Amino acid sequence: MNLQEHFIRKALTEKCIKFSRIDCDHRNAVSYVDFKKYPLIFPMSLFEVCQVLKSEKTTEYYFRGVITPQRKWMYGFKNATIINSFRGRNGNKFAYDSNYYIGLSRAKFALCPVGDCNWSYRLFEAVMCGCIPVIEEHDIFHNVFFHYHKDEQHIYLPEKAKENLKILESNYLL
Repeated sequence: MNLQEHFIRKALTEKCIKFSRIDCDHRNAVSYVDFKKYPLIFPMSLFEVCQVLKSEKTTEYYFRGVITPQRKWMYGFKNATIINSFRGRNGNKFAYDSNYYIGLSRAKFALCPVGDCNWSYRLFEAVMCGCIPVIEEHDIFHNVFFHYHKDEQHIYLPEKAKENLKILESNYLL
């Protein structure tokens, strides 16, 4: 089971929605529940935890994850908190990482490099925590959420973070 399937199973269970089959197309960020197509779906419990964690934005930029050679561009940001972490890359990958979400909730901007596909969960997690995503290249969600490209000037706009949150709430939760 991948994270996408884990999230949609949890979301369905939280809403007491019965299902018999789930298929995930991770590359295109869609899931099928009993052959009905859904976008990425996040569990309400994760969304609610992120809302509780929201705090004063004391960090400019934040990244916690695996730093590959393709992600070295993140080191170009002054005042960035960048933590190399393999959590999520081991057998306990679905465990909730409180340090990750606390860090995101304190940041104005989340550095969101793409992963194995042309999108990243980090972008959605950043939005849930009130961050503005900063991307290196366009991903399949670049037209959905307000974000900055890595080479643009970054100004934290709380109203844009709130708009992003409303988009996520309307489209990526059950």
